[in-house]
Amino acid sequence: MAQLPRDFIQRVLDSTDIVSLIDSHVSLQKRGKDHWALCPFCDDGSKPSFSVSQHKQFYYCFKCRASGNAISFLTDHQGQTFMDALEFLATNAGIEIPKNSNSINNEDFKIFDKINDLAVKFFQKNLSEQSESSSVYKYLKSRNIEGKSSQNFSLGYATKSWDDLCKYLLKEGISREDILKTGLIKTSDKGKDYDFFRNRLMFPIRNRRGQVIGFGGRVIENEEPKYLNSAESLVFKKNRELYGLYESIEQNRNINKILVVEGYTDVIALFAGGFPYAMATLGIATSKYHLENILKITNEVVFCFDGDQAGSDAARRAVEVTLPFINDNRKFNILFLPEGQDPASIIEEHGTNKFEEYLSKSVVLSKYIQDSFLAGNDDSIETKANAMRSFQNFIKSIPPSNFKTLLIEDFSSKLGFKVDEEIQPSIKKKSFTIKENETFIESTILKKILAVVLDFPGRINLDLFSYFDVKSQIKEEETIAKIIEFCKSAPNYNAGQLIEEYPELKGDITSIAAGENIVSEAKANEYIEESINFYLKKENISNHAYLQKKLMDGDITEKEKIELKKSLLEKFEALDDQEKELLKSL
Repeated sequence: MAQLPRDFIQRVLDSTDIVSLIDSHVSLQKRGKDHWALCPFCDDGSKPSFSVSQHKQFYYCFKCRASGNAISFLTDHQGQTFMDALEFLATNAGIEIPKNSNSINNEDFKIFDKINDLAVKFFQKNLSEQSESSSVYKYLKSRNIEGKSSQNFSLGYATKSWDDLCKYLLKEGISREDILKTGLIKTSDKGKDYDFFRNRLMFPIRNRRGQVIGFGGRVIENEEPKYLNSAESLVFKKNRELYGLYESIEQNRNINKILVVEGYTDVIALFAGGFPYAMATLGIATSKYHLENILKITNEVVFCFDGDQAGSDAARRAVEVTLPFINDNRKFNILFLPEGQDPASIIEEHGTNKFEEYLSKSVVLSKYIQDSFLAGNDDSIETKANAMRSFQNFIKSIPPSNFKTLLIEDFSSKLGFKVDEEIQPSIKKKSFTIKENETFIESTILKKILAVVLDFPGRINLDLFSYFDVKSQIKEEETIAKIIEFCKSAPNYNAGQLIEEYPELKGDITSIAAGENIVSEAKANEYIEESINFYLKKENISNHAYLQKKLMDGDITEKEKIELKKSLLEKFEALDDQEKELLKSL
Protein backbone atom coordinates (compact mmCIF):
# COMPACT_ATOMS: atom_id res chain seq x y z
CA MET A 1 0.00 0.00 0.00
CA ALA A 2 1.32 3.44 -0.89
CA GLN A 3 2.31 5.88 1.80
CA LEU A 4 -0.68 7.67 3.26
CA PRO A 5 -0.84 11.44 3.75
CA ARG A 6 0.08 12.89 7.12
CA ASP A 7 -3.35 14.50 7.55
CA PHE A 8 -5.08 11.15 7.15
CA ILE A 9 -2.93 9.47 9.81
CA GLN A 10 -3.47 12.39 12.19
CA ARG A 11 -7.23 12.20 11.59
CA VAL A 12 -7.21 8.51 12.56
CA LEU A 13 -5.22 9.24 15.72
CA ASP A 14 -7.52 12.13 16.59
CA SER A 15 -10.50 9.78 16.34
CA THR A 16 -8.90 7.10 18.54
CA ASP A 17 -9.01 6.86 22.32
CA ILE A 18 -5.73 5.36 23.51
CA VAL A 19 -7.14 4.56 26.96
CA SER A 20 -9.94 2.39 25.56
CA LEU A 21 -7.50 0.74 23.17
CA ILE A 22 -4.88 -0.17 25.78
CA ASP A 23 -7.52 -1.06 28.39
CA SER A 24 -8.72 -3.83 26.07
CA HIS A 25 -5.26 -5.43 26.40
CA VAL A 26 -4.05 -4.27 29.81
CA SER A 27 -6.13 -3.67 32.95
CA LEU A 28 -5.87 0.07 33.62
CA GLN A 29 -6.75 1.84 36.86
CA LYS A 30 -7.42 5.56 36.97
CA ARG A 31 -5.25 7.46 39.44
CA GLY A 32 -5.44 11.22 39.31
CA LYS A 33 -5.78 12.43 35.73
CA ASP A 34 -4.02 9.42 34.17
CA HIS A 35 -4.53 5.65 33.95
CA TRP A 36 -1.97 3.21 35.35
CA ALA A 37 -1.05 -0.46 35.04
CA LEU A 38 1.76 -2.94 35.45
CA CYS A 39 3.83 -2.32 32.36
CA PRO A 40 2.99 -4.82 29.59
CA PHE A 41 6.53 -4.44 28.28
CA CYS A 42 8.62 -4.91 31.43
CA ASP A 43 6.26 -5.99 34.26
CA ASP A 44 8.19 -7.65 37.05
CA GLY A 45 5.16 -7.81 39.34
CA SER A 46 6.22 -4.92 41.55
CA LYS A 47 4.01 -1.85 41.12
CA PRO A 48 2.30 0.06 38.31
CA SER A 49 4.80 2.12 36.34
CA PHE A 50 2.91 2.27 33.03
CA SER A 51 0.98 5.52 32.56
CA VAL A 52 -1.61 6.25 29.86
CA SER A 53 -2.74 9.84 29.33
CA GLN A 54 -6.22 10.39 27.94
CA HIS A 55 -5.64 14.11 27.54
CA LYS A 56 -2.33 13.75 25.70
CA GLN A 57 -3.12 10.42 23.99
CA PHE A 58 0.16 8.63 24.70
CA TYR A 59 1.64 6.02 27.07
CA TYR A 60 4.89 6.01 29.03
CA CYS A 61 6.61 3.56 31.39
CA PHE A 62 8.67 5.22 34.09
CA LYS A 63 10.71 2.04 34.50
CA CYS A 64 11.66 0.77 31.03
CA ARG A 65 10.83 4.02 29.16
CA ALA A 66 8.48 2.29 26.71
CA SER A 67 6.39 5.03 25.13
CA GLY A 68 4.28 5.92 22.15
CA ASN A 69 0.81 6.49 20.74
CA ALA A 70 -2.04 4.19 19.71
CA ILE A 71 -0.26 3.05 16.55
CA SER A 72 3.01 2.24 18.28
CA PHE A 73 1.18 0.28 21.00
CA LEU A 74 -0.29 -2.00 18.35
CA THR A 75 3.02 -2.35 16.52
CA ASP A 76 5.25 -2.79 19.60
CA HIS A 77 2.91 -4.73 21.90
CA GLN A 78 0.70 -6.62 19.47
CA GLY A 79 3.30 -7.16 16.76
CA GLN A 80 1.19 -5.57 14.02
CA THR A 81 2.71 -3.82 11.05
CA PHE A 82 2.23 -0.07 10.80
CA MET A 83 -0.38 -0.44 8.04
CA ASP A 84 -2.25 -3.20 9.92
CA ALA A 85 -2.37 -1.01 13.02
CA LEU A 86 -3.53 2.02 11.05
CA GLU A 87 -6.20 -0.01 9.26
CA PHE A 88 -7.44 -1.44 12.58
CA LEU A 89 -7.73 2.02 14.16
CA ALA A 90 -9.30 3.56 11.05
CA THR A 91 -11.93 0.80 10.89
CA ASN A 92 -12.77 1.28 14.58
CA ALA A 93 -13.10 5.02 14.02
CA GLY A 94 -15.34 4.56 10.98
CA ILE A 95 -12.78 6.10 8.65
CA GLU A 96 -12.43 4.41 5.29
CA ILE A 97 -8.83 3.60 4.57
CA PRO A 98 -7.94 3.81 0.88
CA LYS A 99 -6.12 1.15 -1.10
CA ASN A 100 -3.74 3.78 -2.43
CA SER A 101 -2.79 7.28 -1.39
CA ASN A 102 -4.11 8.73 -4.65
CA SER A 103 -7.68 8.02 -3.53
CA ILE A 104 -7.26 10.38 -0.58
CA ASN A 105 -7.30 14.02 -1.40
CA ASN A 106 -6.69 16.17 1.64
CA GLU A 107 -8.19 19.07 -0.28
CA ASP A 108 -11.54 17.28 0.05
CA PHE A 109 -11.40 17.71 3.83
CA LYS A 110 -10.51 21.38 3.44
CA ILE A 111 -13.36 21.90 0.96
CA PHE A 112 -15.85 20.34 3.39
CA ASP A 113 -14.60 22.61 6.17
CA LYS A 114 -14.88 25.69 3.96
CA ILE A 115 -18.37 24.88 2.67
CA ASN A 116 -19.73 24.04 6.12
CA ASP A 117 -18.24 27.23 7.59
CA LEU A 118 -19.84 29.29 4.82
CA ALA A 119 -23.16 27.53 5.41
CA VAL A 120 -23.02 28.34 9.14
CA LYS A 121 -22.52 32.04 8.39
CA PHE A 122 -25.29 31.95 5.79
CA PHE A 123 -27.79 30.35 8.19
CA GLN A 124 -26.78 32.70 11.04
CA LYS A 125 -27.31 35.74 8.81
CA ASN A 126 -30.75 34.42 7.84
CA LEU A 127 -31.70 34.04 11.50
CA SER A 128 -30.47 37.52 12.40
CA GLU A 129 -32.73 38.98 9.69
CA GLN A 130 -35.93 37.38 11.00
CA SER A 131 -38.48 39.63 12.66
CA GLU A 132 -39.97 39.00 16.11
CA SER A 133 -43.21 37.94 14.42
CA SER A 134 -41.52 35.22 12.36
CA SER A 135 -42.23 31.55 13.05
CA VAL A 136 -38.60 30.73 13.85
CA TYR A 137 -38.31 33.64 16.29
CA LYS A 138 -41.52 32.58 18.04
CA TYR A 139 -40.26 29.01 18.29
CA LEU A 140 -36.96 30.10 19.86
CA LYS A 141 -38.84 32.26 22.33
CA SER A 142 -41.19 29.39 23.21
CA ARG A 143 -38.14 27.24 24.07
CA ASN A 144 -36.45 30.04 26.02
CA ILE A 145 -33.48 30.04 23.65
CA GLU A 146 -32.01 33.50 24.09
CA GLY A 147 -29.38 35.38 22.11
CA LYS A 148 -26.43 34.07 24.16
CA SER A 149 -27.46 30.44 23.74
CA SER A 150 -28.07 31.01 20.05
CA GLN A 151 -24.58 32.46 19.65
CA ASN A 152 -22.87 29.76 21.75
CA PHE A 153 -24.27 27.05 19.48
CA SER A 154 -24.13 29.11 16.24
CA LEU A 155 -27.83 28.56 15.55
CA GLY A 156 -29.17 29.60 12.17
CA TYR A 157 -32.17 29.45 9.89
CA ALA A 158 -32.73 27.86 6.48
CA THR A 159 -35.37 29.90 4.68
CA LYS A 160 -38.28 28.54 2.65
CA SER A 161 -36.48 29.47 -0.55
CA TRP A 162 -35.83 26.62 -2.96
CA ASP A 163 -32.12 27.26 -3.59
CA ASP A 164 -30.83 30.27 -1.61
CA LEU A 165 -27.93 28.37 -0.07
CA CYS A 166 -26.95 26.80 -3.38
CA LYS A 167 -26.81 30.21 -5.07
CA TYR A 168 -24.83 31.69 -2.18
CA LEU A 169 -22.19 28.95 -2.22
CA LEU A 170 -21.81 29.15 -6.00
CA LYS A 171 -21.37 32.91 -5.68
CA GLU A 172 -18.62 32.28 -3.10
CA GLY A 173 -16.70 30.31 -5.71
CA ILE A 174 -17.61 26.79 -4.58
CA SER A 175 -18.14 24.32 -7.40
CA ARG A 176 -21.48 22.55 -7.80
CA GLU A 177 -19.72 19.16 -7.56
CA ASP A 178 -18.17 20.05 -4.20
CA ILE A 179 -21.48 21.32 -2.79
CA LEU A 180 -23.18 18.09 -3.84
CA LYS A 181 -20.54 16.07 -1.94
CA THR A 182 -21.54 17.74 1.33
CA GLY A 183 -25.22 16.88 0.89
CA LEU A 184 -26.29 20.48 1.44
CA ILE A 185 -27.94 20.46 -1.97
CA LYS A 186 -29.76 17.71 -3.85
CA THR A 187 -30.78 17.28 -7.46
CA SER A 188 -34.42 16.69 -8.41
CA ASP A 189 -35.62 14.13 -10.95
CA LYS A 190 -35.82 16.99 -13.43
CA GLY A 191 -32.15 17.82 -12.89
CA LYS A 192 -32.75 20.98 -10.85
CA ASP A 193 -30.58 21.61 -7.77
CA TYR A 194 -32.33 22.51 -4.51
CA ASP A 195 -31.36 23.14 -0.88
CA PHE A 196 -31.59 20.06 1.35
CA PHE A 197 -32.64 22.17 4.38
CA ARG A 198 -35.57 24.55 3.93
CA ASN A 199 -37.65 26.40 6.53
CA ARG A 200 -35.79 24.86 9.45
CA LEU A 201 -33.97 26.01 12.56
CA MET A 202 -30.37 24.96 11.95
CA PHE A 203 -28.06 23.34 14.50
CA PRO A 204 -24.42 23.10 13.35
CA ILE A 205 -22.81 19.83 14.48
CA ARG A 206 -19.14 20.10 15.42
CA ASN A 207 -16.49 17.44 15.92
CA ARG A 208 -14.08 17.37 18.84
CA ARG A 209 -11.83 19.90 17.09
CA GLY A 210 -14.68 22.38 16.69
CA GLN A 211 -15.00 21.93 12.93
CA VAL A 212 -18.56 21.97 11.57
CA ILE A 213 -19.09 18.56 9.97
CA GLY A 214 -22.85 18.55 9.46
CA PHE A 215 -26.19 20.07 10.43
CA GLY A 216 -29.40 19.20 12.17
CA GLY A 217 -32.54 20.99 11.05
CA ARG A 218 -35.73 21.30 13.12
CA VAL A 219 -38.95 21.98 11.26
CA ILE A 220 -40.65 25.28 12.15
CA GLU A 221 -44.15 24.52 10.92
CA ASN A 222 -46.17 21.30 10.88
CA GLU A 223 -44.11 19.37 8.38
CA GLU A 224 -42.35 16.02 8.41
CA PRO A 225 -39.83 14.86 9.29
CA LYS A 226 -39.61 16.91 12.47
CA TYR A 227 -35.81 16.64 12.53
CA LEU A 228 -33.50 16.24 9.58
CA ASN A 229 -29.75 15.59 9.67
CA SER A 230 -27.10 16.07 7.03
CA ALA A 231 -26.46 13.06 4.86
CA GLU A 232 -23.39 11.03 5.82
CA SER A 233 -20.25 12.21 4.08
CA LEU A 234 -16.49 12.08 4.14
CA VAL A 235 -16.46 13.98 7.45
CA PHE A 236 -19.87 13.18 8.97
CA LYS A 237 -20.89 9.81 10.41
CA LYS A 238 -24.15 10.07 12.34
CA ASN A 239 -23.55 7.10 14.64
CA ARG A 240 -20.26 8.57 15.87
CA GLU A 241 -21.00 12.23 16.54
CA LEU A 242 -22.50 13.90 19.59
CA TYR A 243 -24.19 17.29 19.55
CA GLY A 244 -22.70 19.46 22.29
CA LEU A 245 -19.47 17.48 22.70
CA TYR A 246 -17.24 20.29 21.46
CA GLU A 247 -19.19 22.95 23.38
CA SER A 248 -18.88 20.90 26.59
CA ILE A 249 -15.12 20.57 26.21
CA GLU A 250 -14.82 24.29 25.48
CA GLN A 251 -16.80 25.09 28.63
CA ASN A 252 -14.75 22.82 30.88
CA ARG A 253 -11.64 20.81 30.04
CA ASN A 254 -12.11 18.67 33.18
CA ILE A 255 -15.64 17.35 32.81
CA ASN A 256 -16.64 15.13 35.74
CA LYS A 257 -19.65 13.57 34.06
CA ILE A 258 -21.65 13.65 30.86
CA LEU A 259 -25.41 13.66 30.50
CA VAL A 260 -26.63 11.98 27.32
CA VAL A 261 -30.00 13.31 26.14
CA GLU A 262 -32.08 12.96 23.00
CA GLY A 263 -32.57 16.41 21.45
CA TYR A 264 -30.66 19.46 20.28
CA THR A 265 -32.86 21.82 22.28
CA ASP A 266 -32.36 19.68 25.39
CA VAL A 267 -28.61 20.27 25.16
CA ILE A 268 -29.05 24.03 24.70
CA ALA A 269 -31.59 24.31 27.55
CA LEU A 270 -29.33 22.32 29.89
CA PHE A 271 -26.32 24.49 29.06
CA ALA A 272 -28.34 27.63 29.75
CA GLY A 273 -29.66 26.06 32.96
CA GLY A 274 -26.23 25.35 34.40
CA PHE A 275 -25.61 21.82 33.11
CA PRO A 276 -22.80 22.39 30.58
CA TYR A 277 -22.05 18.70 30.21
CA ALA A 278 -25.05 17.57 28.16
CA MET A 279 -24.70 15.92 24.77
CA ALA A 280 -27.21 14.41 22.36
CA THR A 281 -27.06 11.55 19.93
CA LEU A 282 -28.31 12.68 16.55
CA GLY A 283 -31.76 11.12 16.62
CA ILE A 284 -30.41 7.58 16.75
CA ALA A 285 -29.71 4.99 19.46
CA THR A 286 -26.52 5.26 21.48
CA SER A 287 -23.71 3.43 19.69
CA LYS A 288 -20.38 2.05 20.84
CA TYR A 289 -18.73 4.90 18.93
CA HIS A 290 -20.70 7.46 20.93
CA LEU A 291 -19.49 5.80 24.12
CA GLU A 292 -15.89 5.72 22.95
CA ASN A 293 -16.06 9.48 22.36
CA ILE A 294 -17.69 10.08 25.74
CA LEU A 295 -15.24 7.90 27.67
CA LYS A 296 -12.34 9.85 26.21
CA ILE A 297 -13.58 12.71 28.37
CA THR A 298 -15.01 11.24 31.56
CA ASN A 299 -15.69 8.00 33.42
CA GLU A 300 -19.17 9.00 34.63
CA VAL A 301 -22.16 8.94 32.28
CA VAL A 302 -25.88 9.53 32.88
CA PHE A 303 -28.30 8.41 30.16
CA CYS A 304 -31.54 10.40 30.15
CA PHE A 305 -34.76 8.96 28.67
CA ASP A 306 -38.46 9.66 28.45
CA GLY A 307 -40.51 7.55 30.85
CA ASP A 308 -42.66 5.93 28.13
CA GLN A 309 -42.20 2.55 26.43
CA ALA A 310 -40.03 4.05 23.71
CA GLY A 311 -37.76 5.50 26.39
CA SER A 312 -37.61 2.16 28.15
CA ASP A 313 -36.62 0.41 24.92
CA ALA A 314 -33.97 3.05 24.21
CA ALA A 315 -32.53 2.62 27.71
CA ARG A 316 -32.26 -1.13 27.23
CA ARG A 317 -30.39 -0.65 23.95
CA ALA A 318 -28.05 1.92 25.52
CA VAL A 319 -27.24 -0.42 28.40
CA GLU A 320 -26.52 -3.31 26.02
CA VAL A 321 -24.04 -1.10 24.17
CA THR A 322 -22.50 0.03 27.47
CA LEU A 323 -21.78 -3.45 28.89
CA PRO A 324 -18.41 -4.03 27.13
CA PHE A 325 -17.19 -0.65 28.42
CA ILE A 326 -17.84 -1.38 32.09
CA ASN A 327 -14.90 -1.47 34.47
CA ASP A 328 -14.27 -0.66 38.11
CA ASN A 329 -13.40 2.97 37.34
CA ARG A 330 -16.53 3.87 35.41
CA LYS A 331 -19.99 4.78 36.60
CA PHE A 332 -23.14 4.64 34.47
CA ASN A 333 -26.57 5.86 35.60
CA ILE A 334 -30.02 5.76 34.01
CA LEU A 335 -32.48 8.64 34.38
CA PHE A 336 -36.14 8.29 33.41
CA LEU A 337 -38.15 11.53 33.19
CA PRO A 338 -41.95 11.68 33.54
CA GLU A 339 -43.74 10.51 30.40
CA GLY A 340 -44.07 13.24 27.80
CA GLN A 341 -41.38 15.40 29.42
CA ASP A 342 -37.85 16.17 28.26
CA PRO A 343 -35.05 18.19 29.93
CA ALA A 344 -35.93 21.34 27.99
CA SER A 345 -39.64 21.22 28.91
CA ILE A 346 -38.89 20.52 32.58
CA ILE A 347 -36.50 23.47 32.81
CA GLU A 348 -38.96 25.73 30.94
CA GLU A 349 -41.96 24.77 33.09
CA HIS A 350 -40.43 24.00 36.48
CA GLY A 351 -36.91 25.45 36.53
CA THR A 352 -33.44 23.99 36.87
CA ASN A 353 -33.93 22.88 40.49
CA LYS A 354 -36.62 20.45 39.41
CA PHE A 355 -34.37 18.91 36.81
CA GLU A 356 -31.56 18.70 39.37
CA GLU A 357 -33.98 16.82 41.61
CA TYR A 358 -34.71 14.30 38.86
CA LEU A 359 -31.00 13.98 38.10
CA SER A 360 -30.22 13.15 41.73
CA LYS A 361 -32.67 10.24 41.50
CA SER A 362 -31.00 8.57 38.53
CA VAL A 363 -30.50 4.83 38.99
CA VAL A 364 -27.05 3.23 39.06
CA LEU A 365 -26.47 0.73 36.28
CA SER A 366 -26.20 -2.29 38.59
CA LYS A 367 -29.65 -1.60 40.04
CA TYR A 368 -31.14 -1.04 36.59
CA ILE A 369 -29.78 -4.38 35.35
CA GLN A 370 -30.95 -6.30 38.40
CA ASP A 371 -34.40 -4.71 38.47
CA SER A 372 -34.83 -5.52 34.77
CA PHE A 373 -34.54 -9.25 35.50
CA LEU A 374 -36.25 -9.29 38.89
CA ALA A 375 -39.34 -7.28 37.94
CA GLY A 376 -42.55 -9.31 38.03
CA ASN A 377 -40.85 -12.52 39.16
CA ASP A 378 -42.61 -14.85 41.57
CA ASP A 379 -40.87 -17.23 43.97
CA SER A 380 -41.11 -20.33 41.81
CA ILE A 381 -37.92 -22.20 40.94
CA GLU A 382 -38.85 -22.07 37.25
CA THR A 383 -39.13 -18.29 37.27
CA LYS A 384 -35.88 -17.87 39.20
CA ALA A 385 -34.03 -20.24 36.88
CA ASN A 386 -35.28 -18.37 33.83
CA ALA A 387 -34.33 -15.01 35.38
CA MET A 388 -30.84 -16.30 36.16
CA ARG A 389 -30.34 -17.70 32.66
CA SER A 390 -31.47 -14.41 31.06
CA PHE A 391 -29.29 -12.41 33.46
CA GLN A 392 -26.21 -14.53 32.70
CA ASN A 393 -26.69 -14.16 28.96
CA PHE A 394 -27.19 -10.41 29.28
CA ILE A 395 -23.99 -9.70 31.24
CA LYS A 396 -21.68 -11.93 29.17
CA SER A 397 -20.16 -8.95 27.40
CA ILE A 398 -19.09 -7.25 30.66
CA PRO A 399 -15.30 -7.65 30.93
CA PRO A 400 -13.94 -9.45 34.04
CA SER A 401 -13.86 -6.94 36.91
CA ASN A 402 -14.78 -6.47 40.56
CA PHE A 403 -18.00 -4.86 39.33
CA LYS A 404 -18.99 -7.99 37.43
CA THR A 405 -18.11 -10.30 40.34
CA LEU A 406 -20.14 -8.26 42.82
CA LEU A 407 -23.05 -7.89 40.39
CA ILE A 408 -23.26 -11.68 39.97
CA GLU A 409 -23.00 -12.30 43.71
CA ASP A 410 -25.61 -9.68 44.58
CA PHE A 411 -28.09 -10.83 41.94
CA SER A 412 -27.60 -14.47 42.99
CA SER A 413 -28.28 -13.64 46.63
CA LYS A 414 -31.51 -11.89 45.66
CA LEU A 415 -32.66 -15.09 43.95
CA GLY A 416 -31.45 -17.24 46.81
CA PHE A 417 -28.61 -19.15 45.19
CA LYS A 418 -25.08 -18.73 43.91
CA VAL A 419 -23.81 -18.68 40.34
CA ASP A 420 -20.31 -19.76 39.38
CA GLU A 421 -18.24 -16.77 38.41
CA GLU A 422 -16.68 -16.86 34.95
CA ILE A 423 -13.03 -17.85 35.03
CA GLN A 424 -10.89 -15.06 33.70
CA PRO A 425 -8.51 -16.28 30.99
CA SER A 426 -4.87 -16.27 31.95
CA ILE A 427 -2.78 -13.92 29.89
CA LYS A 428 0.48 -15.27 28.58
CA LYS A 429 3.28 -12.83 29.10
CA LYS A 430 5.26 -11.68 26.11
CA SER A 431 8.82 -10.52 26.19
CA PHE A 432 9.70 -7.23 24.59
CA THR A 433 12.86 -5.41 23.71
CA ILE A 434 12.58 -1.70 24.32
CA LYS A 435 14.67 0.55 22.14
CA GLU A 436 16.13 3.47 24.04
CA ASN A 437 14.85 6.73 22.57
CA GLU A 438 17.33 9.46 21.69
CA THR A 439 16.70 12.90 23.15
CA PHE A 440 17.74 16.30 21.83
CA ILE A 441 16.45 18.75 24.44
CA GLU A 442 18.70 19.02 27.49
CA SER A 443 17.68 22.47 28.74
CA THR A 444 15.38 22.19 31.76
CA ILE A 445 13.83 25.54 30.83
CA LEU A 446 12.90 24.37 27.33
CA LYS A 447 11.54 21.09 28.68
CA LYS A 448 9.24 22.96 31.05
CA ILE A 449 8.11 25.31 28.28
CA LEU A 450 7.21 22.37 26.04
CA ALA A 451 5.43 20.63 28.91
CA VAL A 452 3.12 23.63 29.25
CA VAL A 453 2.49 23.66 25.49
CA LEU A 454 1.46 19.97 25.61
CA ASP A 455 -0.71 20.50 28.69
CA PHE A 456 -2.95 23.13 27.11
CA PRO A 457 -3.56 22.47 23.38
CA GLY A 458 -5.42 25.29 21.69
CA ARG A 459 -4.81 27.60 24.65
CA ILE A 460 -1.22 28.68 24.03
CA ASN A 461 -0.12 31.78 22.12
CA LEU A 462 2.29 30.00 19.79
CA ASP A 463 3.53 33.32 18.40
CA LEU A 464 5.59 33.59 21.59
CA PHE A 465 7.97 31.10 19.96
CA SER A 466 8.87 33.35 17.02
CA TYR A 467 12.56 33.29 18.04
CA PHE A 468 12.89 29.56 17.39
CA ASP A 469 13.70 28.52 13.82
CA VAL A 470 13.55 25.08 12.18
CA LYS A 471 16.77 26.05 10.35
CA SER A 472 18.59 26.77 13.60
CA GLN A 473 22.05 25.25 13.97
CA ILE A 474 21.22 24.57 17.62
CA LYS A 475 19.46 21.19 17.77
CA GLU A 476 17.39 22.10 20.83
CA GLU A 477 15.98 25.19 19.17
CA GLU A 478 15.35 23.37 15.89
CA THR A 479 13.41 20.71 17.83
CA ILE A 480 11.30 23.31 19.62
CA ALA A 481 10.57 25.06 16.31
CA LYS A 482 9.47 21.82 14.61
CA ILE A 483 7.08 20.99 17.44
CA ILE A 484 5.59 24.50 17.46
CA GLU A 485 5.23 24.40 13.67
CA PHE A 486 3.14 21.24 13.96
CA CYS A 487 1.07 22.67 16.83
CA LYS A 488 0.19 25.66 14.66
CA SER A 489 -1.03 23.36 11.89
CA ALA A 490 -3.13 21.25 14.29
CA PRO A 491 -4.60 23.49 17.02
CA ASN A 492 -5.98 20.53 19.00
CA TYR A 493 -2.66 18.70 18.97
CA ASN A 494 -1.66 16.05 21.49
CA ALA A 495 1.50 14.13 22.32
CA GLY A 496 0.34 11.06 20.42
CA GLN A 497 0.02 13.03 17.18
CA LEU A 498 3.41 14.67 17.66
CA ILE A 499 5.07 11.28 18.12
CA GLU A 500 3.61 10.13 14.81
CA GLU A 501 4.66 13.32 13.04
CA TYR A 502 8.19 13.37 14.44
CA PRO A 503 9.16 9.81 15.47
CA GLU A 504 12.77 10.92 15.88
CA LEU A 505 11.61 13.22 18.72
CA LYS A 506 9.71 10.47 20.53
CA GLY A 507 12.18 10.45 23.43
CA ASP A 508 11.80 14.18 24.05
CA ILE A 509 8.03 14.31 23.61
CA THR A 510 7.19 11.33 25.82
CA SER A 511 9.53 12.21 28.68
CA ILE A 512 8.30 15.81 28.71
CA ALA A 513 4.60 14.96 28.38
CA ALA A 514 4.78 12.35 31.16
CA GLY A 515 5.28 15.01 33.83
CA GLU A 516 2.67 16.72 35.98
CA ASN A 517 1.21 20.14 35.15
CA ILE A 518 3.60 22.83 36.32
CA VAL A 519 1.37 25.86 35.85
CA SER A 520 -2.35 26.62 35.59
CA GLU A 521 -4.00 27.34 32.24
CA ALA A 522 -4.59 30.96 33.28
CA LYS A 523 -0.85 31.50 33.83
CA ALA A 524 0.41 29.36 30.93
CA ASN A 525 1.18 32.08 28.38
CA GLU A 526 2.74 34.36 30.97
CA TYR A 527 4.93 31.48 32.17
CA ILE A 528 6.06 30.67 28.63
CA GLU A 529 6.92 34.27 27.77
CA GLU A 530 8.95 34.74 30.95
CA SER A 531 10.68 31.38 30.49
CA ILE A 532 11.69 32.12 26.89
CA ASN A 533 13.17 35.46 27.94
CA PHE A 534 15.00 33.74 30.80
CA TYR A 535 16.32 31.07 28.42
CA LEU A 536 17.66 33.68 26.00
CA LYS A 537 19.49 35.50 28.77
CA LYS A 538 20.72 32.36 30.56
CA GLU A 539 22.17 30.87 27.39
CA ASN A 540 23.72 34.23 26.47
CA ILE A 541 21.83 34.15 23.21
CA SER A 542 21.68 37.48 21.42
CA ASN A 543 18.03 38.26 20.99
CA HIS A 544 18.56 40.95 18.35
CA ALA A 545 16.97 38.74 15.69
CA TYR A 546 14.12 37.92 18.03
CA LEU A 547 13.35 41.56 18.82
CA GLN A 548 13.95 42.69 15.24
CA LYS A 549 11.42 40.15 14.01
CA LYS A 550 8.90 41.34 16.58
CA LEU A 551 9.51 44.90 15.41
CA MET A 552 8.93 43.94 11.76
CA ASP A 553 5.76 42.07 12.72
CA GLY A 554 4.47 45.08 14.63
CA ASP A 555 4.28 42.94 17.77
CA ILE A 556 6.97 44.63 19.85
CA THR A 557 6.22 46.33 23.17
CA GLU A 558 7.62 49.71 24.20
CA LYS A 559 9.76 47.97 26.79
CA GLU A 560 11.20 45.68 24.11
CA LYS A 561 11.86 48.66 21.83
CA ILE A 562 13.93 50.27 24.57
CA GLU A 563 15.78 46.98 25.13
CA LEU A 564 16.54 46.65 21.41
CA LYS A 565 17.69 50.26 21.15
CA LYS A 566 19.94 49.88 24.18
CA SER A 567 21.43 46.68 22.80
CA LEU A 568 22.17 48.29 19.43
CA LEU A 569 23.75 51.37 21.01
CA GLU A 570 26.08 49.21 23.10
CA LYS A 571 27.67 47.78 19.98
CA PHE A 572 27.19 50.80 17.69
CA GLU A 573 30.64 50.63 16.13
CA ALA A 574 30.13 47.05 15.02
CA LEU A 575 26.71 47.62 13.47
CA ASP A 576 26.24 47.13 9.76
CA ASP A 577 24.35 49.71 7.65
CA GLN A 578 21.04 47.87 7.94
CA GLU A 579 21.26 47.74 11.74
CA LYS A 580 22.13 51.45 11.88
CA GLU A 581 19.03 52.24 9.82
CA LEU A 582 17.02 50.10 12.22
CA LEU A 583 18.44 52.05 15.17
CA LYS A 584 17.37 55.34 13.58
CA SER A 585 13.80 54.06 13.29
CA LEU A 586 13.53 53.38 17.01
